[in-house]
Amino acid sequence: TVKVRKIEALLRQLLDEWTSLSQEKKEEAFSLLASKFVERVPAEFLASMAEQFAEAAAGVDGEKQTSRPPNDEAGANYQEEQAEADDQGEQTEENEYGKLLEVKGQFDAELEEPAGEEEQVDPGFEEPAGEEAQVDPGFEEPEGEEAYGDEGDQEESAGSAHQEAMKQLLLSACDAPPASWNEAWKLHSFPPEEHCEVLCTLMEAGADASSNGGLEMAPRIVAELARSKNVEMKHVGEALQALAHKLEDLVQVTENAWHLHSHLLLNLFPKTTSTEWGFVRPGWTWITWWQMAERVLSVADTFRAFDILVFVLQLMQEKSGCAIRLQQVWRDAGRTQRVKKALSTWGEMDNAAIMETLAAYGVEL
Repeated sequence: TVKVRKIEALLRQLLDEWTSLSQEKKEEAFSLLASKFVERVPAEFLASMAEQFAEAAAGVDGEKQTSRPPNDEAGANYQEEQAEADDQGEQTEENEYGKLLEVKGQFDAELEEPAGEEEQVDPGFEEPAGEEAQVDPGFEEPEGEEAYGDEGDQEESAGSAHQEAMKQLLLSACDAPPASWNEAWKLHSFPPEEHCEVLCTLMEAGADASSNGGLEMAPRIVAELARSKNVEMKHVGEALQALAHKLEDLVQVTENAWHLHSHLLLNLFPKTTSTEWGFVRPGWTWITWWQMAERVLSVADTFRAFDILVFVLQLMQEKSGCAIRLQQVWRDAGRTQRVKKALSTWGEMDNAAIMETLAAYGVEL
């Protein structure tokens, strides 16, 4: 119900913007909207939309036909004009609903079409003034993968070994204390240069085991490995970024795969007087946490980044038993303003819409 309320808020904003456009711009915007729906919405829903649109258009045409002129001559002229208008209307309707009806026909022949890939947008986030920037030491962009001849086969074999190892680690961690997670990791003796890849593999294993709590357990394991210094924070950040790059592919298989990012960012939130459950590591503060969050989410789909961050705030309130705005850690040096700015950029909403959406999710920022 919370998500439905968010959709309602966004739809109201969208329709308000659309009704304020000129007629020419309305047609252009509607065409853009239809094309985006065709790209992203499953065929069965497009078919239902097409039927509703067609019925609504037919209803308008029926109302027009009931208002006929009183005299015969005018009636004859009216019939000619109406026939011409009907022809034009059919062409217009075909233009407006053609894509949807085409998909409906495909749906009748085939039950479901795969959804298209989401478009990624550079959010262009700028750092607001307020707190002094602290750079997370050693954090680097993940390097691209290269394969040359036999080396490519070796890397593929190593990747398969990592997958099996991380699946076993995830399964064994479910009924074992955190200390054993560290011991299990050490047994594999992964070299530091492979940590980013292995952590990413562990998170993907969590997505595969989503029905068994993998979306929560995998982030807990990663956070524990970082707390115990078995892995460096830069490798955790790089793994999250690498995962964000392919997150939309994971979502096609596991709908809530993006919860991995939310749960890990929650588990990495620093321990404070407001968040006694938080993450402890020397030099790790709200500022370094936020810098990592921004780096990671800036490479994800912008709307996905919005959802991830809102879910983090939801989880944080639940875990702390206190509204964000009442937590001391969030009351310093315009921190909530940074979050609002990021949400505004990623969600493409003004401040009023942001606050309305957060309220719908029960987040008090």
